[in-house]
Amino acid sequence: LVCFRWGGGGESAFCLLQALLERPILNAFYTDNAEAMQIRLFLLDTMVAHSLPSLHAHMSSEGVEAGMWAPAWVLTLFAKQLPLPVAAVLWDHCLVLGEVFVIKAVVGILKLVSARLRTMEAEQIMKSLVSLSVLRE
Repeated sequence: LVCFRWGGGGESAFCLLQALLERPILNAFYTDNAEAMQIRLFLLDTMVAHSLPSLHAHMSSEGVEAGMWAPAWVLTLFAKQLPLPVAAVLWDHCLVLGEVFVIKAVVGILKLVSARLRTMEAEQIMKSLVSLSVLRE
């Protein structure tokens, strides 16, 4: 959306997408480099543990790990889980602020739904996180 606001077209959008995917955090999710992806998932898990310790402890006790739900969010940059206008704002912020914003967005979304997730068991947590249906409840 940034490129369209500034008068760009499809070619500009493609260039922005290409630049975005070349960034290390996002690129790890789009390549077959399992080690790079594990490092990014560890980073995300560490940020969640630091920012939301009670949610992290609950999810860990239920056996729910970031690698089970985070790739679905990152691969689509939230387009599948959030309404398009909300996802578009996140995309704009990611383009302007950098790829670390993706991690911040994940932590922010988890913070919004933390209280509800802490009342759920593993299967419910997974369903809620993959679809983010917990945001619509």
